[in-house]
Amino acid sequence: MQSLKDNFSAEQLLAIDHFNGPALVVAGPGSGKTTVIVNRIYNLIYKRHIQADNILVVTFSKAAALSMQSRFNQIYGYQPVHFGTFHSVFYNIIKENSISHQFKVVNYSTKISILTDVINSLTKLELLQSELMDSILKRISFYKNSGLKKDNCELCRIDDDLFINIFRLYSDALKTQDYIDFDDMMLLCKELLQSNESIREIYRNKFRYILVDEFQDINDLQYEILKKLIYNDNIFAVGDDDQSIYGFRGSNPDIMQSFSSDFPNTRLIKLSCNYRSHETIVNAAFRLIANNHNRFKKDIYAGKECKGKIVIKAFETIEDENTYICDILNSKKDKGTNTAILFRSNHGLNNFVELMAEKKIHINVSEKLDNPYDNQVFNDFIHYFNMSKSLDDIKTEDFIPVMNKPVRYINRNSVMSSYVDFSYLRGFYKEKAYVQKNIKKLEYDLKQMMNMDAYSAFNYFCHVIGYEEYIMKECALKQDLLKKYINDMETLRERIRHINDMDELLIIANRLKEINSQKNLMNISHEGLYAMTFHASKGLEFNHVIIPYLMEGDVPSSKSISLEAVEEERRMLYVAMTRAKNELYMTYEEGNKNNIMLVSRFVKELL
Repeated sequence: MQSLKDNFSAEQLLAIDHFNGPALVVAGPGSGKTTVIVNRIYNLIYKRHIQADNILVVTFSKAAALSMQSRFNQIYGYQPVHFGTFHSVFYNIIKENSISHQFKVVNYSTKISILTDVINSLTKLELLQSELMDSILKRISFYKNSGLKKDNCELCRIDDDLFINIFRLYSDALKTQDYIDFDDMMLLCKELLQSNESIREIYRNKFRYILVDEFQDINDLQYEILKKLIYNDNIFAVGDDDQSIYGFRGSNPDIMQSFSSDFPNTRLIKLSCNYRSHETIVNAAFRLIANNHNRFKKDIYAGKECKGKIVIKAFETIEDENTYICDILNSKKDKGTNTAILFRSNHGLNNFVELMAEKKIHINVSEKLDNPYDNQVFNDFIHYFNMSKSLDDIKTEDFIPVMNKPVRYINRNSVMSSYVDFSYLRGFYKEKAYVQKNIKKLEYDLKQMMNMDAYSAFNYFCHVIGYEEYIMKECALKQDLLKKYINDMETLRERIRHINDMDELLIIANRLKEINSQKNLMNISHEGLYAMTFHASKGLEFNHVIIPYLMEGDVPSSKSISLEAVEEERRMLYVAMTRAKNELYMTYEEGNKNNIMLVSRFVKELL
C-alpha cells in the first residue's frame, strides 16, 4: 500500500487505519470526512485484504452515495463495494426475500387521495387543505421513522387521538391496496430481520464492514435496523453532532451521544481541523456552537493560515439591509468566484428571489420556490392585462379564458379568428342588448386599465371589473376552493403593492416560473451567485457567504420553544456559517428609537 502519512493528519490516519470493531468519527465542518471514508475503504481492501463486496457504505441521499462511489472509483479504480442509501439498502433486502413482490410504491397524489378518504370518514372538511394534508403526511412519516415511539405534533397541530386514528386508517388503506411508502420499506425490513434469524445472518455475513456517512442524521428506525445488520460490531460511523439539523424528519442526535454505550469498545476519533474556512470564520462559528449543551466537546481550529473576514452589521430598516446585500452581490458577480446567500426558511428565500428579479440580479436557486404567481387568479389577471395593452390587437388566447369572468354570456362561437374584434362582437349580439352592454363595459374597463400601475390594475380587476364577486358566487358551495382563491388574491395584492409597473411584475413572475421549471435547479460551479436555505447548503462550500435577516422569530424560528429545538436552530446557523471559506457577512435590523427590532439571540452570542 502507498504511504498516506504525508497526506493526512494524525487523526485522519487513525480513522483510516482503524480495522475491526466499532469506531465513531466526530468530523467537524471541512475536516475531510469523505476523504477519510474513501481511504478507509482502500485500506480495508488493499491493506487488510477484506473482500470488496463485504463492505457496505451507506448514506442518506442517492447523490451522496453516487458521489462517494465515483470518488473512490476515480482514485483507486472499480471495486464491488456496496454504496447505497438507507432506503435502497433496506428495500433491496425485502425485495431479495420476496417480502415486497406484491407491493407497489405509492406516489404523492395517491397518498393525498387515500388520506382525503380517511379524513372524510373521521372529521370535518377543514382538514382538507393542501398545506395541512401535506403536514399530516409529514407527521405520519416522522411517526414511522421514530419507530412508532415518539411524535412531533409541531409538524401538524391536530389532536393526538385524531392523528392516531388517521394514522391507523391510512396505514390500513395502504395495505388493503397493496401499497407501501418509503418509510414502510424500513418497517418491513426491521420486521424481517427481527423475525428471521437465518436471513439476518445472511446479511451480517454479506456486510461484514459497515461504514455510515452523516451519522448525525440517523433516526431511531434506521439505527434499529442497522444494529441488526452489524457483524462483530464492525461499524464505522462518521458524523458531526453539531450539524444535526433534520429533527423534522426524525433524525436524533442523541444516537451519536449513546453510540459508545451501545458499543462499549468504541474507538472515538475527533477530526477537529477545518480545512475549508479561514480562522476568523472558524472561531466565530465555534463560539456560537459552544453554547449548545447536548454535544461532544471538541476543539475546532482552522487549517488555513489566512485570517479571513467576517462582518456582522446592523441596519435601521430592511430596505437598508437589502441595499447593502445587493451591493455585495453586485461586487462579487463578475469576480470569477462563488457567493451564496443563505436563509433560515423558504419564505425568506422566496421573498429575496423576487427582490433579485426586481433588481435584475441573476441568482441561481437551490430549491423549488413557492410561486405566488402560479395560480388561476394571476393567470386571469395577466389575460386582462395583455388585452388592455391594445384594444385593436387582442389575442383570442387571452380573451377566451376570461370572457365570462365575470359572466357576460359571450359564446365561444362568436370568436372565430385568432384576434378579437369588438365591433364584430357587438354586431354578433345585436339582438341581445344585455350582452352588448357587457361587451361595452369590458371595452371601457380595458381602456381604464391601460395606463394603470400594477397595484391599481390588480385592484381594478378584482373590484371594478368584478372578478372577486364572480369568484364568491362560483365557489359558494366549494368552501375550500373559495378559501384558496381568496388567499391567492390577498397574497398577490400584498406582493404587487410594492411593484412599480406591469412589465416589472411579469419579469418577476416569469423568473420564478423559470426557476421552478428547471429539472436541475442548481449546479454549483466555481462562479456565480447562489441562494438557498440553511438546510440545502449542508455539504456545500462557497468563497463568500451572506446570512441576512438574523432576527428573533426568524433565527431561531418562533416555533422553536424547547431547549432541544433552540439547539437545533443554533446548529442550523452553525452549518450556514461554516459554508464560508473566505468571507462571511451576517446582517440584521436593529430599527430605531421609534421602531426597535429584536436581534437574534445567536447574533448576541457572536458579538
